[in-house]
Amino acid sequence: MAPPPTQLRNNSKSPTPSDSENIPVLSMNTSQADLLKLRSCDRVSEIARRYEADKNEAQAKLNRLSRKFADITNDDDDNSGHSGRPKRRRTRHESPSADSEEDEVDSGRTASDERFVYQAGHKFFLLCGPWIRSGDDLLDTNIDEHYNTAERFEKDENKVQGQFREILDLLQQKFQQQALRQRWLRRQFMNVIKAQRYNTASRIRHSCASILGASESDIFKPEVRKAKFREEIGWVCDTGLYSSVDVPILHKGWSGEYSLSAAFLNPKLMGARWALSSDDTLQEVGSTTGIRYFKDFEEYLEILETGLRQKKKSVIGIIKQWDKKIFPNSESSLVAGQKNEESSGLKKVMELLAADSEEDDSQQDGNEEVGAAIQA
Repeated sequence: MAPPPTQLRNNSKSPTPSDSENIPVLSMNTSQADLLKLRSCDRVSEIARRYEADKNEAQAKLNRLSRKFADITNDDDDNSGHSGRPKRRRTRHESPSADSEEDEVDSGRTASDERFVYQAGHKFFLLCGPWIRSGDDLLDTNIDEHYNTAERFEKDENKVQGQFREILDLLQQKFQQQALRQRWLRRQFMNVIKAQRYNTASRIRHSCASILGASESDIFKPEVRKAKFREEIGWVCDTGLYSSVDVPILHKGWSGEYSLSAAFLNPKLMGARWALSSDDTLQEVGSTTGIRYFKDFEEYLEILETGLRQKKKSVIGIIKQWDKKIFPNSESSLVAGQKNEESSGLKKVMELLAADSEEDDSQQDGNEEVGAAIQA
C-alpha cells in the first residue's frame, strides 16, 4: 500500500545518509542516468550544501597553512648567512585583520612618507652600519631611559638599544616611535638596507681590481682569491682562523701587527676585506671563510667610538682623514667642529675692522651732533 502524499513529501525533504552518499558528482563526464538522479530539487540543494561545506573547510585549512607559512618565513634578513651563530626563534606577531588600526595607518601613507623612509634607510646604511640586529624585530624595542652610550658594546641588549636609537633619530622627524610598528615602514626600511648592501658589495668587488691593482680574473674566482689574498684579510696560520684586527688590508702600511697610527686610514679597505675573500656574498658570517663580518664591524665601531669619547690622538687622526676623503664638503665634523661659513671677503673686512682704532668720546659726541642735524 502506498504511503500518503504527505509522507512522500517529508521523505523527499530529508534524504537518508545512504541517499546522500549515492549522490553523483556533476562533471563534464556525468552520464545520462546520473543526470536523471539529479532532477530532484532536493538532491540538487543537498549537493549545493555539501559543496559549500567543503569550500568552507578548504578555506579554513588554507588560512591555517598561510599562518604556518608566515611563521616559518617570517622575514629574517640574510638568514642563510648566519651559519656561524645559533638562530633565535622569532616571536610571530599575529597578522591583523583587514579593518585593524594598523592597516588603516598603512593605507594612509603617502609617496612622501615612502621617500622619507627610503632616504632614512639609505642614511642608516652609510652612517651607521650594513646590518640590523634581529632584523625588523629591533623596531619593537622600547627606549631604555638608563641606557649609556659609553656602555653600548658591553652586552647585546645595549647594542640593540644603540642601533634602535640610531634608527629612531633618523625617522622621528616624521614618525613617532609607535609608527615603527607599521608593516610597510619596516619592510621598506629593511629592503633599502639590504639593497644598499648588495649594491655596495657588488661595486666594491667590481672596483677592487683597479683599487688594488689586481687582475679581474683573480678577483672573480673564489679559489684564486683564497689562495692569493687570505693573508691580506687576516688569515692566521697558527690558529687556522681570521683575525679581526691583525689585518694588513685595513692598514696604511703593514708592520706585521695592528697599529693605532695606521689602521682604518682608508675607509674603502674595510669593504675590500670582503671583496678579497672567497665569500661570494656579503653576509653577517662568511659562508666560506667563516669571517664574522658584522661582529668584526661592531668591534671596529667600538674601537672608534671609544677613541673619540676619550679623545685619543690616533682615532682623531682617523676621523680627520675620513673627513678629508669622504666628507670634503661637509659643514661639520666630529673632531673639527662647525666650519666657518664666512666668505673670504667678509673675513677680510672683519679683520680690517678689528685692526681699526677706536675713536675717543669727544669725537663720538661730535658725531652724534652731526647725526641729529642730518635728521632735522
